[in-house]
Amino acid sequence: MFNKFKIYLKYTVYVLLIGLVISQHYYISSLSDNLERANNSLDSTLTELARIKYKKFDYVSNKFKVFNPDIENSTIRQFMAVMKHYNLDTTNKIYETCISQICLESTARQRDENGNVIISSGGAVGITQITPTTAHHYLVNVLSDEDKKELIKLGGTDYTFLGDSKQLGNNRKKLIKWLSNINNNIILWGYIMRHTLKTQNYNLHNALVVYKDGPTGLSRFVEKGNDTSKHSYVLKIIQISTSLIKKS
Repeated sequence: MFNKFKIYLKYTVYVLLIGLVISQHYYISSLSDNLERANNSLDSTLTELARIKYKKFDYVSNKFKVFNPDIENSTIRQFMAVMKHYNLDTTNKIYETCISQICLESTARQRDENGNVIISSGGAVGITQITPTTAHHYLVNVLSDEDKKELIKLGGTDYTFLGDSKQLGNNRKKLIKWLSNINNNIILWGYIMRHTLKTQNYNLHNALVVYKDGPTGLSRFVEKGNDTSKHSYVLKIIQISTSLIKKS
């Protein structure tokens, strides 16, 4: 009788120990899951705080004013609205790069000291230095009907004077005038950057080379075994970005 009791007691202890081990395992597993969720939540919060910083008006304004102290607030607001609309504000790297790109293209200026719209020797116009040929290509051949509506909603002006013509032809002067409107200039730049990022699978350096030299220029550069991170245009933008970060 006593031996049976000992066996029963031993069995009971084993069961209790096994139950304790199992409960401890689930407790630790649950604790680990909770810690992981808390860590992910913290990472998400820190990321959002970083995004909030570079999305603030003063933060963006101070960057541009290093190159153009007289840049207008309306220009900065238009830039920020375009960045948001075209999802160019998803990472700090893209945001900083876009600011630096515009600083490189025109020192963040639409007009020179005499009030004339900045036009390069190659015919590129305004703050983002878009050529009439490039503008015509995107406005006529690339933008969808929905894209065109979005452009107008963002503050762009009508460009139906281009019609459906596949050739720029006699519309060059009209298109230069259209690009001379700073809102048109920035909005079209934003669309082009979003489009090139998508077509380049969000490879930022490739997208920048396409903006500078076009798809053909990118292909030629890469076919020679070159790395787009070493492209002169990309390196200049990185240099400006690094300089602006140090000053912020």
